[in-house]
Amino acid sequence: MSANPSADRASLPAHAVIVAHPERDRTADAPRILAAGFVAHVGFMDGGRPVVIPMTYQFSADEPRRLYLHGGVNGRLMKHLATGAPVCVTVTELDGLVYSRTALNHSVNYRSVVMFARASSAQPGEAERERVLAAMIARYFPGRTPGVDYQAPTPAQLEATAMVALEIEEWSAKVRDAGANGPGDDDPARPGSAGVIPLDRSRAVPRRSAAQRHFAVRLLHGPAWDAALPLRSQAGWAEHAAFMDQLVADGFIALGGPLAGDEAVLLVIAAGSEGELRSRLGADPWHRSGHLRIERVEPWQVLLDGRS
Repeated sequence: MSANPSADRASLPAHAVIVAHPERDRTADAPRILAAGFVAHVGFMDGGRPVVIPMTYQFSADEPRRLYLHGGVNGRLMKHLATGAPVCVTVTELDGLVYSRTALNHSVNYRSVVMFARASSAQPGEAERERVLAAMIARYFPGRTPGVDYQAPTPAQLEATAMVALEIEEWSAKVRDAGANGPGDDDPARPGSAGVIPLDRSRAVPRRSAAQRHFAVRLLHGPAWDAALPLRSQAGWAEHAAFMDQLVADGFIALGGPLAGDEAVLLVIAAGSEGELRSRLGADPWHRSGHLRIERVEPWQVLLDGRS
């Protein structure tokens, strides 16, 4: 695998290249898809037979070539990984059901990543396992903090749980995000019907607590912003987008986007305090790289909210 995991298709080994529907290749978005995913299906050979096991996992755009799995020390998957043997890991998010006027053009909208990996030669020690476990809990259960919402694991509990860091050797990502495209699907005069049924597969966001307040946040382009490039071509776009998607899934960002005709971004945020807000936005890869900076934060009293 290239040192840049977002390498284009031409640089990837043959079995990582997307052959069917190459126009759906979104390998550059692999970190964003993995950061938002729920379930990793891990395929391996066990006693001469193929086995696929669904697993929760931890992935961060800060470590784009590493994916963590954890489970019982005596589980067959963990034993397989301990040998250094290869595995195939897939993560898929289903976004919509596509119906068509013709039978064979029914489809689905999805985002998926296929990875070829094996256990890293450097496995996490106790401190790293504790850090990864806390990050994984926070990814699946936004806002939960060790020592506040739950007791951190003891050394004995960590010792009884296997955690494996997988080194991603090759990957590809594929996305379908279109409407029905069968013969006559765009002709309302034709018999039958065509369209898309959206599926909301995002995390269930808990109802906001009374302690949370709303803030309007204005961000400005920083010194690293390249005015000659569009938004999605800026360095680190995939990592930034994955980070922001996670904040939306957490319920931290309610609305957000660039202001038309202005070098600014407006966010509406639900947080317990301005300090919490600045801390979480400060972890944005684009904040750290100097692409965006916080210009102004103002408390906002929301009187109309159709989502409540």
